[in-house]
Amino acid sequence: MSFAATGCVNSSPATDPLFCETASPIYISADDSFTDLTARQILTHNLTGHRLCGWMKSGK
Repeated sequence: MSFAATGCVNSSPATDPLFCETASPIYISADDSFTDLTARQILTHNLTGHRLCGWMKSGK
């Protein structure tokens, strides 16, 4: 018996310059409300931007 596996794969290298050209930091405020998963996704996005694009912490 054989099975076909399908799924999403990002084949772009981790240093893809397009990320820095198209992405921007996600800012949150004290009034925002979201799940733990959403908070982790925002953190991952912003840390990736910091690592790849040099985004710095803002006082916003």
